[in-house]
Amino acid sequence: ELGLSLGLHGGAVSVGATETALHCLLLDRLALFQKEHPDVKIRISNGTTAHMLSDLKEGRTDVAVVPTPLQIEKPYSTVRLRPVRSILVGGPRFSALMDKPISLQELIQYPLAGLTEATMSHQFYENFFAAHGLPLNYDIELASADLLLPVVSHNLGLAFMPEDLAAQALSEKRIVSIPLTEEIPNRYICLVRDPSRPLGAAARCLIDMLLADRIG
Repeated sequence: ELGLSLGLHGGAVSVGATETALHCLLLDRLALFQKEHPDVKIRISNGTTAHMLSDLKEGRTDVAVVPTPLQIEKPYSTVRLRPVRSILVGGPRFSALMDKPISLQELIQYPLAGLTEATMSHQFYENFFAAHGLPLNYDIELASADLLLPVVSHNLGLAFMPEDLAAQALSEKRIVSIPLTEEIPNRYICLVRDPSRPLGAAARCLIDMLLADRIG
């Protein structure tokens, strides 16, 4: 408690996060936190949602920051921090698709890139397709979300991406946004923690900052 009042001199906080959570929220928040508390050591683990929740349960991290969908049971609590809007994108080769919305049924005839079945992202889009009576079959399956943009910009396939991750490539015209007839549901970046687990001052301070900044 004294550390909090003195600006957290020393201490450490350990965070587990997926690539989507890091890029769409956490990197900016952690940079601000580090600026305000330069003496605090920040440890970051990165992986799939399942791996990050496993690390949290086994005590390797203080908190997990992951996108929906996620499966978590008590005593763990989940708080939504912000919504993530996804869009369909393609390389310049597919620019003709910008002219009018394309349906999921029509989308099946084009090469589609996405993450492997081991990810919650795959489950999210599989559920999205299933809700419209369609199967999801990726032509290009990737283990890392960071590989989606290079694949798309090289005209190898279309992909669903968080709008925040696609923004710079869109502005540089390396990729194009393709309108979709069906509305893609929002995902949410969530903070997951064990309320019954004692945490240090640094971890509690970071949690307070994340909760204070949540939107949507």
